[in-house]
Amino acid sequence: MNRKKFVLPAVHLKTERALRDGCATHNWWHCSIGIFSGLLLVVVPTLSASAADPEFIADFMKREAEWEKLINVTISVEGRYASISAKRLSLQKCDLTFRSIKPLVKPTDSDSVEVVGHLIKEGDRYVFVVSRIGDLPSELFRYERKLTKIDQRKPEDWHELALWLKQRGDFYKDASLIQKSKEAFASELEADLKIVNPDDLKGRLKLADKVTRLGLAESQREEIIHDAYVEQWKLISAEIEPDADGNSKSSPRVRKRLQELIEQMARDLPGSNEPLTPPQPELFKSYLAAPVKTYLKADKQQRRKLHRVLFAEALQTSIVQEAKFDRTRGYASASKIEKQLPEFISLAEQLRIDQLAWERSQLTTYSRRQVLELAERYKERKQPEEAKTVLVEWLDNRREKLRTDDAGEHVRLAEEYVNLVGDEAQAAELLIAAYKLTPEVAEISERLTQLGLVLKNKDWIRTKDMNDPVQQRLERAIREGRVEVGMTRKQIHRSLGAPTLVSRVRSLRSVDEVWMYRLGASTMLAIQFGQMGRNDGPVARSINEVSQADFTFVAPPKPIEKNDAASKSDDTKE
Repeated sequence: MNRKKFVLPAVHLKTERALRDGCATHNWWHCSIGIFSGLLLVVVPTLSASAADPEFIADFMKREAEWEKLINVTISVEGRYASISAKRLSLQKCDLTFRSIKPLVKPTDSDSVEVVGHLIKEGDRYVFVVSRIGDLPSELFRYERKLTKIDQRKPEDWHELALWLKQRGDFYKDASLIQKSKEAFASELEADLKIVNPDDLKGRLKLADKVTRLGLAESQREEIIHDAYVEQWKLISAEIEPDADGNSKSSPRVRKRLQELIEQMARDLPGSNEPLTPPQPELFKSYLAAPVKTYLKADKQQRRKLHRVLFAEALQTSIVQEAKFDRTRGYASASKIEKQLPEFISLAEQLRIDQLAWERSQLTTYSRRQVLELAERYKERKQPEEAKTVLVEWLDNRREKLRTDDAGEHVRLAEEYVNLVGDEAQAAELLIAAYKLTPEVAEISERLTQLGLVLKNKDWIRTKDMNDPVQQRLERAIREGRVEVGMTRKQIHRSLGAPTLVSRVRSLRSVDEVWMYRLGASTMLAIQFGQMGRNDGPVARSINEVSQADFTFVAPPKPIEKNDAASKSDDTKE
């Protein structure tokens, strides 16, 4: 029979050492004869450490379709023996017949053996004819040897080792080998994590999928996904840190990245869309202080809550940034908060307040429609006085910009004062100015009459003030652009316009208001009001010209994005 030459495989170090020691004390020739005697088939140690490993019996059995081509070809397989008799051998988990024409000796070092021989066919059955068997170290011993030879920085080396262990562990149902294979797969994953950059979200998520393929614990997959999103959130949030003024803005690119991250979180972090009811501020605080550490200690149910915390923090940042980018979206952003983030319900109210404050700062640029919408917002908030105030401020600003020679604009603005805020006094002032420009226009005289004024000595006077010399004097002062003691804030505002500065002087019994008007580079007009019990509110009780050096001018806090043209103080409200 022609048989192909085979190479003796490597064997257990103990056996190899025993052989070497035995040959050192006996004649090599006698040692060789003892090993290769044709009278008895013994367990033979392999002399070549560089030989190829025998084929695992499980793999060999899977190649049964190829066995026809392997008849009379020298084959070397490894496995665990189930039994060994004089001329028969059986391997665990294998129904192939192993037969020897020479007596067999049972190995003593482990139950792992290498079997060398060839296949023959008897009828329709294959038989493995054994020419020799070799003692092999246990799988765990061989695993330890392999472990010393791999590059532990390379995931592929760990993967190959883990597969070697898993194959044998699964085949023999060996719990110790299965556990070692899981440890090797975990080491493979750890090596992968060291290679993939923390900011590579796609790469990290691929590794998370790999956890499932490797058969590792689901908790490890969760940790990789969570940590990847935490890293992305840190990177993006670092680009929207507050500036020196306490404001924070982000570019369209950053906002787009943040929105994409939120969408991915909702998909990959179970529980992200489950609001915490009731809100748990302490959980937010502890988690955000150390997200990775907190997550590692959490159980599965708690991790769902932590997913929500991370998602909610990113989502509320996105909504706030949207409102900061477009200051007209405060109300829309507040609605999103109420629907999607009940944990941040107070933030919704703040967004509305911020939008109102910003819109107040933009009054000088608003159209009639816009200012009416703003007033309506205040009414919805049960703040009718604020609603009226913004309308008055808007009208006053228009009045300050009126052309002194445009009677038509005076008439139109007068009607606005009446229709929007019911201020007939301001309307009368505008109509009187229009009358002086075009006294021949009968409609102006008729409108003044409708407002309760009469023409006397070329002056239009309110009917109720005709016999009140004080009021006649004050009205004359207003027309001449002067102020006098006894005037109300509204009258002074009609005469001089909005004050440069408003302050308050507090005493034990009351709080008095002081309006300041700049007269020149170094002087100001100070008007102090006192409560006089009038229906029209406090009146001026002292009017003095003061040097700016006599007091310290402290500018009011600068509103967010408030322009200089809209910096009137809210203290001018009537």
